[in-house]
Amino acid sequence: MKTFAILALAAGILACAAAVLSITATITVAWRRTIILSSSGTELGLFRGCITVLSVTTCASRSEVPDYINATRAFVILGVVGIVFGVFLSLIHALGKMKKKGHVVLGIVLLLSCVFFLVGCSVYTAKTRENLLVGEEFGYSLWMAWAACIISFIAAPVGFLSKYGNYGYMS
Repeated sequence: MKTFAILALAAGILACAAAVLSITATITVAWRRTIILSSSGTELGLFRGCITVLSVTTCASRSEVPDYINATRAFVILGVVGIVFGVFLSLIHALGKMKKKGHVVLGIVLLLSCVFFLVGCSVYTAKTRENLLVGEEFGYSLWMAWAACIISFIAAPVGFLSKYGNYGYMS
């Protein structure tokens, strides 16, 4: 197996892990949590919120939200689209179908998805931290989104290094 294919597959595996984390983070409701008792609390996500009272959970969509939530939604969705696109590009590149500038396109797509996630997570973290009440904390969904950002940041240089053909330094 050629070096470019191994690096493209490595970028694809990293992008796939970031895609799973980012999709899960986007659709789950635990971006912000409040635990009152062991069987009661609230969880707020980007699109839905849930209230649990005595082990009975009621969820509803969030329509009236502050502008920073809408900005976070937009950037996170763009990041998810970029990461999923990066998975497909890395597979196409590993198969040798994008010979000339495939590594550049792959690296740019993964880097852009990282930037989108970075902006979305940073805005959400900064604005929510100002409004956290006593007993509230960031949930696992936010941490999964940050992990997706970091993994796509690691995948981007791997994608850039997956140049098709021979290198003078990697023969």
